[in-house]
This record gives sequence, C-alpha cells and structure tokens, in this order.
Amino acid sequence: MLNSSSNDDIGGDFHDGRNRCEEAYYFCQCDRLLCSGDPGGRRWFGIGHSGQSTGLRQSYAMKTRQRWLLMIFILSAFLALLLLIFSGSGGSGAGKALNLNLDLDQLTERNKCPACFGVKLCPEMIQGKIKLTDWTKYSVTKLMNQKNVFYADWNIRGKETKLILKKLAHDNELDNLDKTICERHGRDHACDVTRSVQYLIDEYSHASQVHPGQNILHGGKIGEGSDILLCPSHRKMEFLVAAAKKFNKGQNPKTILANVLTTILLNPEPLILEAFTASDGWPFPKYYGSCGRIVAEEYVGRSLSQYMHEPFKTRAHLALQLIEMVNKFGENPTNFILYMTDPSPDNFAVNENTNSLKMIDLENIIVVDKEELILSKTKDADKLLVSESMDCEKNKGGAISKCFSFSTDDLCVRPLTDHNYYAICAGILAPNPLSSDFAPGLLHSIPENDKAKLPQFTELLSQCKDPSLGSLDLNRIEAAQELLHILKDYLK
Repeated sequence: MLNSSSNDDIGGDFHDGRNRCEEAYYFCQCDRLLCSGDPGGRRWFGIGHSGQSTGLRQSYAMKTRQRWLLMIFILSAFLALLLLIFSGSGGSGAGKALNLNLDLDQLTERNKCPACFGVKLCPEMIQGKIKLTDWTKYSVTKLMNQKNVFYADWNIRGKETKLILKKLAHDNELDNLDKTICERHGRDHACDVTRSVQYLIDEYSHASQVHPGQNILHGGKIGEGSDILLCPSHRKMEFLVAAAKKFNKGQNPKTILANVLTTILLNPEPLILEAFTASDGWPFPKYYGSCGRIVAEEYVGRSLSQYMHEPFKTRAHLALQLIEMVNKFGENPTNFILYMTDPSPDNFAVNENTNSLKMIDLENIIVVDKEELILSKTKDADKLLVSESMDCEKNKGGAISKCFSFSTDDLCVRPLTDHNYYAICAGILAPNPLSSDFAPGLLHSIPENDKAKLPQFTELLSQCKDPSLGSLDLNRIEAAQELLHILKDYLK
C-alpha cells in the first residue's frame, strides 16, 4: 500500500527496499541499508588503492564516461519513444497535435462512483480549475509514478493553490479493490462495481446508535480491509461516518456510505483527514475533497528526510513538534488514540515558510477508542505497556539488528502505552534510529556552544529511545516530556 506520500519524493515504490514480516502478532519493519545484504549495512564501490597506474585509472574513467553517455542516449531515446506511443495513441491524423499530458478526468475514474472516494471536487476538475503540474503531468511519467501521487494547481478566484493529488494506491491495488468488491457481492471479477458496492452497503450496515433512523457501517461485518478496521468500535465508526457526512454535506447518505466503505477497503487516509481536521489543530494536511478515485490535499513542502543537514536549531524545532504531535495523538478531546505504525521521515513534511511539521501519510495509522478501553477495565489497564524492538535476521550472513515492532493486540486493549514515543525517538530522533534514512538521528551534532543549554539532553534522548539504555530511571513518556521542556527553553 501507499504512503501517500512524501510531499516531495513521489517516484518509486513506497515500500522499496523495506521488508515487513509478521511473527506471531508482531510486525517488524526493517530499514533499507541493513537489508541490503551486506553484514555491515553498507557497500562500497569504485576503484581502491590497488596499485593501478594513473594511466589505467584514467582509461577506466574514460570508459565509464562513455558508458554513461551511451546509457543516457539509450534512455532518452526510450523515453521519447514512450512519449510518442502514449501521447499519439488518441489519433494519427496528419498535423494533429500530440497530447503529451495526462487526462486528469480519466485519472479520476469517476465512472466507478459510488465505488470511489467522493465527488465533491469533480466540478473543479471537470471545469479545468485543477490542473496537473510539474513532471507528473506528462503521460510518459505514469510508468515511473508508481505511487500515483501528482502535483497540481487549483485556481481559486484567480489565486493558484498548490495541491497534492493521490489515488491512494498503486494501479494493481486499485484493480484488486474492484475484484474484492465483486467477489464480496458474489460476482465475477469484471462485475459492475457501481452496483456491487451498493449491495455491500446494505449487507454491511446496521442501525445507528447515535442517530436514530440512520444506518451506519458495521466494522465487524466488513471484516478485512485497511488498518482503520483494527481495534473495532461502534463509536469509532459512528465518528468517522459522521465526519464524512459533515464534510460532504448535501450528498445522498447512502452514496456517502458507499464512498466510506470503498475508502475503508483500500486506504483510510481521507476518512482520517475528514475526522481529525487541520482546522482543529491536527498536524495533518488540509483536505480539500475528492473526485472519483483521486483525493486532493494541501501541499506541505519537502519531506523531513531532507532536513537531516539543516542547522541544529531548525532540527530541534522539528523534534519539538514531533513530541507535541504524539502528545496530541494520546490526549485529545475526541478520546481516540492515534498510533503511528510507520515512523519513516518520508511520512512527514515541513512547510518551508513556517517550519511547521505535518504527517502526510496516514494510511497505516491505527485509531483506538479510548473510552471503550477505559470502560472495558482490561487487565493491567493502569500499567504502562512498554514497546520493544525485535531482533530481525536481515541477510543470509545472519547479521542481526533491531527492527521497529508493535503488537496490534496490545494496542487495541491497553489504554496506556509508550508506543508513539518509541516510534519517534527510536525511529527518528535518536542516534542510529530504526529508519536508515536518518542514520545519525534528527538531533545529531549539538553545537558545542549550545550543550550547556541542553542539560542531560543526550541521556534523555537515549532513555526515550530505549529505557534500558539510560541511567535516569525514567520511562519513555517521562523522558519525552523532559526533552519537550528542554527544547522549549532552548528555542525561546
């Protein structure tokens, strides 16, 4: 499944180079470098000091340049050929202008509605007010844009607003979505999904406990789908559907349920953006709506992974926001807990004008009903559940390293966990994080002149990463709050 994406890094497969393994009920996520097959996690290429003569090295360099030139020529010719094929397939009349751009209306697949994400933005797209931009607008780039994420501009009363458009999945995952809808209706894979999804709405609905006379989706009846179905709760489903109806006010309630079901089966990001809105202070992109199988979100900026070498104060400000973010995920007026299960720096983006940080890929967030957990009085509910990394065998040589892990069963029944603090400290902030994108950790290289302003900072960071490493006798949550106070004072 996608990320949606880093706002800045769009090409390629989101899970490229990553392995996810399931052992018992644990999920383990490995980093890229250590999965490369080299026991040391790194491979070095090039000419070493082997006694070669200067002439031989120069000859090698010349041959290398020639190979690169040849490869560039072949690649350019191949791309030009693909461009002609894709753009010229619409007709062959003499003098007919080649259509080099993707057709946004075709990308929406709105003909499949209500088995889609919604229709709120269809008038804007049909009228050409929203247009694809940058390299993602060209037909030939569709082959490379596996994530199905596109740059766009929206002309709102003469002012251009930058957007990120997402199809929320790869093409093959969207095909599998159609097959799933058809199979659940008892039809063959080529069925009419517009009809089948309406049948499923009747099959998966029950009377709302909050709004008498209205129907609501039943998570238990839906069964398997995206991560939003984990930790099922009637209140959670009521909350998500109510948010979708509010956002799409004026549309047919049954159509909205069909849109919600389609999203639940594929990628719940639009539902989360509708329910936990940027206007209410949630650190997510502003959500503008959808048309067919395309959603439109605010363009935030460059991904966090590109801030590794920014000045320490800039990185400290971003770290502060990460801690505040997970504080909000655990304590907020909705009484839902949001758990991040993929703490990659590519899943966050930074507004370059304000340095504000937002989480931009919400596909794998787990939403837990805190009220239900408190009422259920689960055993050990008052005890802190401490997250631990797993040992992962990453290559045939048997090199072992730590991997990000979590137990869904535990997250669903324990109201007090340090999971989110583990995710940001062990995954992003501390040295040698579980994400190889940030090998030194976001908070590396404290300036000598500033160390006195950051008392016990290194020890607290180690304690937040792994409580067993520190000497301060603090749990992760306590260490994170101490870091929060120190960073606030430092950044005044």
